[in-house]
Amino acid sequence: MWGIKWIMVRKQLRWRSFCISRECPNELLEPTCGVTPQQLIDEYGDPCHYFYDEGRKSIDEKDYTAFTLWGLQNLFRYQDMSTINDCLSRSRGLYAPAVRLLRDKSNTRKTKRPHSKPPPGQCLAFLKEEAFVNLEDEVKRLLAKDESNTSLANHPKP
Repeated sequence: MWGIKWIMVRKQLRWRSFCISRECPNELLEPTCGVTPQQLIDEYGDPCHYFYDEGRKSIDEKDYTAFTLWGLQNLFRYQDMSTINDCLSRSRGLYAPAVRLLRDKSNTRKTKRPHSKPPPGQCLAFLKEEAFVNLEDEVKRLLAKDESNTSLANHPKP
């Protein structure tokens, strides 16, 4: 009887440790959780234009490249690495344009890629760009609302 209970306890402990390791707490993304669309608009003016600009220079930080690749792998788990690398090179190594290109692609993997741990270190440029990608719809809504308010203020009703 005791042997059965210990087997159950061992299985339960293994399951708990497996679940904890699969959750992969991501302390690095905590700063992006607090970013609001208004903060992005205040910092960049028009974040959509800034992050998707064709003339935007690629960021030459080694950490940015590693985080961008990690972010794309975790966001697009049904895309194979060759597709991700192709879109990343076509977007000059920038995260937001690569996300836009990959959203239009169909899945190229049959199985879901497992969650991977983030690279060591931090990259503020990647965190800001990822926050923008996550909040893009809200930013566009705020910009459209601000634009309609300014157009109404400039053209009052007679």
